[in-house]
Amino acid sequence: VTSGTHGAEGFCGSGCQVALMRDPWFVDAVGRSGAAVAFLHALNPFGFAHVARTNEDNVDLNRNFRDFAATPPNAAYLEIHDFIVPDAWPPTPGNEERLARYVAERGMTALQSALSTGQVDRPDGLFFAGSRPAWSSGVLRDVLRRHAAARRRLTWIDVHTALGPLGHAEKIYAGPDDPATLARTRACFGADVTSI
Repeated sequence: VTSGTHGAEGFCGSGCQVALMRDPWFVDAVGRSGAAVAFLHALNPFGFAHVARTNEDNVDLNRNFRDFAATPPNAAYLEIHDFIVPDAWPPTPGNEERLARYVAERGMTALQSALSTGQVDRPDGLFFAGSRPAWSSGVLRDVLRRHAAARRRLTWIDVHTALGPLGHAEKIYAGPDDPATLARTRACFGADVTSI
């Protein structure tokens, strides 16, 4: 169970982790199951310390776990970068007009997709995935090698915030686009699991 991938989410994530460690039912269930649970707190310590989504290099760690050699430019993001990250703040009326025109012509879903897909070309931009694995990515990979390599199965829960209704955990499956695996995930975590 990781928390703080987006640093500012570390507060909620660490609260969940501490609550689980103090929950006698959870501790007993883990003991009886033969499973092991690892809590990795504040995956992005810089972002947590600075209440920021990104790390010290403006990398969005949630988009950093990728094959960088096989990552093409995000052409949709490159098209909007200059008015999404304006030279002046607050944005000029011209920036506001360009943003409104983009949404009017292409829709909010296109804007959201251009942004949330992540990008590797503009280190000063939003949702920057980085150009190589970040330090935190290396730490997580090391923890997994040391503590999970010998396991037959691994379930990874990363606590995020700001999706779904207030106080409700939205469960999002982020694995392969495979109906059988999604069905198994829903059998384990509930029918309300959504898939990216």
